[in-house]
Amino acid sequence: MREYAVQGDRYNEQSRVLHIEDFLRTNLGDSALNTQRIAAEFHVSPTHLRRLFAKEMHTSPVAYLSSLRLEKAKQLLLSRPELSVAEIARECGYASIYYFSQAFRQAVGKSPSEYRGQAHG
Repeated sequence: MREYAVQGDRYNEQSRVLHIEDFLRTNLGDSALNTQRIAAEFHVSPTHLRRLFAKEMHTSPVAYLSSLRLEKAKQLLLSRPELSVAEIARECGYASIYYFSQAFRQAVGKSPSEYRGQAHG
């Protein structure tokens, strides 16, 4: 876990984003995680959360979460051949294998099975 710089009773913006980033990494398997839930967890409005993330990370919280999920999926596809694509989708927070496959293909340029096959082929 990272250390956070505290200014009085509040985290500064950069530290708050680092804390949120850790939360997202820890909870990326939660398919119900969205901007509203993240904002509630950190006692900020969804609008403030989006602004904070845009300023510090140059992306939205949902886009960042999606990239974390896809990176974990790529790692699992290569390191855990005993897991099915559906199991990997669930573990990475995708409620639908169809949506997972579609998001994966859009980001990587091939299906999860093709990605796994080419790496092990």
